[in-house]
Amino acid sequence: MSNIYEIIDSTGLEEAQANKLKINLMKNHDVKEELFSALKSSYQTKESKMSLLKDFIKNISVMSLCNLQYKEPVPLLYTEGASWEFQESENLTKLLKKEIEDHYYNFQNGKLDKNLIPIYLILAGAGTGKSRTATELPHLVEKWVNSNLKNLISKRLVFNISLENGTQLDPQLEKNASIAIGTRMLYQLKPDEQKRGFSRFRQYNHVTASDVLEGLKNYMDIHNIMTLFLTIDGLQTAIIDDGDGLNKDSLFYSFLTEVANLSRTRSTYFFIGTCTAT
Repeated sequence: MSNIYEIIDSTGLEEAQANKLKINLMKNHDVKEELFSALKSSYQTKESKMSLLKDFIKNISVMSLCNLQYKEPVPLLYTEGASWEFQESENLTKLLKKEIEDHYYNFQNGKLDKNLIPIYLILAGAGTGKSRTATELPHLVEKWVNSNLKNLISKRLVFNISLENGTQLDPQLEKNASIAIGTRMLYQLKPDEQKRGFSRFRQYNHVTASDVLEGLKNYMDIHNIMTLFLTIDGLQTAIIDDGDGLNKDSLFYSFLTEVANLSRTRSTYFFIGTCTAT
């Protein structure tokens, strides 16, 4: 084939990925020549060419994350109730205070067993305040914990990602929970991209949650970030079959696994993962 674009088209690469790759190559002539040479000489089968191109696209996505800047999340709800004074529960206050303090003790002492590092679940019917509670959670935790933890909680990043509303999960397109989470985390950090809509953004960005956190490393170091809150709102949208809650291969289960893995990663920041579901 006479040029690299014909090779890309011949591999059967998904249109969105192919377009992203072509746009990048148009801007980087030297890279285009090197990739063209590699595809012609070392990768003869269609499958091997496809594999190389996918690895290259992944590298493009990761490289674009260098030195990310943090942007505050928008609220998880826009209904009239979003402006009401939040009604705190005394029972919830006592329970969450104890659980967060125990959680931090285990994290600080390297006790990262799945039985000791929780995922915080907010489960209730529609319209009962799940999203509002999740939005308020970082402020409530800072208010309730002991004085030794207040400073740590105050130096935080918050990611509020929704699988509903404007960033609705599409199980037909989104098969990887880590990428579904990471793409929405990155979307929060790109307010200019939000003007174009999430569907378009999702086509050109395939990054994991860990990729985004790695891209924020310099920001976190400079601002002495010590705590990270991640809330996934509307997790029930990932349920496809009735047995997904017990099926480790299901998309729903993999979302919980990803949050658990992020919570249990040995890192310099305290990770608090929350999911809401109906």
